[in-house]
Amino acid sequence: MSPLVLYIADKIKMSKILAALIIYSNSCAGSFNPFTLGSKTTYNFTEKLGYSPEIASVYQLSLGRNMFIVHTLIFIIGYFFVKRI
Repeated sequence: MSPLVLYIADKIKMSKILAALIIYSNSCAGSFNPFTLGSKTTYNFTEKLGYSPEIASVYQLSLGRNMFIVHTLIFIIGYFFVKRI
């Protein structure tokens, strides 16, 4: 996906740094939603640590939500920072 985004950024004269930030934020924020391998791995590790399946599920969803929020904020801050350059 990153070569395509960087190609489009070049064509529309968008900052390459902003395009890289889009790629990074999207991959991190999307990698821990409940339907991905990252989320399932987190659930399995939490269960192997001795937590109940209910608690493991809560931790899994909490991690996904927190990753989404943090990387959305990283993108927003980065967007305004790159726009000033």
